[in-house]
Amino acid sequence: MVKEKGVVADSDGLLPLSVSYDVGWSKRGKACNSSTGHGAIMGSLTGKALDYTIRNKFCRTCLSAKKDDDNPSPHDCRLNHTMSCKSMEPESAVEMFKLVPVQCDTPVKYTVFIGDDDCSTISRIREEVSYQVEKWSDTVHDKRTLVNHFYKLKSKRSFPRGELVLSNKVIEYFGKCFSYAIAQNVGNVDGLKQSIEPNVPHAFGVH
Repeated sequence: MVKEKGVVADSDGLLPLSVSYDVGWSKRGKACNSSTGHGAIMGSLTGKALDYTIRNKFCRTCLSAKKDDDNPSPHDCRLNHTMSCKSMEPESAVEMFKLVPVQCDTPVKYTVFIGDDDCSTISRIREEVSYQVEKWSDTVHDKRTLVNHFYKLKSKRSFPRGELVLSNKVIEYFGKCFSYAIAQNVGNVDGLKQSIEPNVPHAFGVH
């Protein structure tokens, strides 16, 4: 599909692909205290998984042998991570970004990484992956970041000039308008700016 769009291999012989990447943990919430994490890379054109990896901090057989001060019996051990749960995300990304040029039938590389706003992953990729990778933010995380900033403003209770505190309804309205503006102005930076700027006065009755 990339070739059909006219994309050709770079000077290193690798075909550049844009992909999205994220890691999920086996516990709900944002505490990052799960013993197992699974990372997946999806193609931006199809939304289908191109690669995945799993990180495990726990093996029942190894743990049982350690408690008995004995060597574990032969088993299919999946213990492959000893650092923090949060570090599973950059570790998994680096592994898959490094392996893709050699494990595919057609030599490719992931030159555009679409993901959340956590800078640790892209920092590790740029440190350890041999080719250049560009970072894009996805719409869902962009909206979430914007809304979270509004809620932080609201928590201050008052603004310098005594303006009223933002209501939840207004915050959600801004988030929805922001998502619409992005969806309607793909590849059009000027149009995106023009779509976003009127939202604030419009929310307060200035049309």
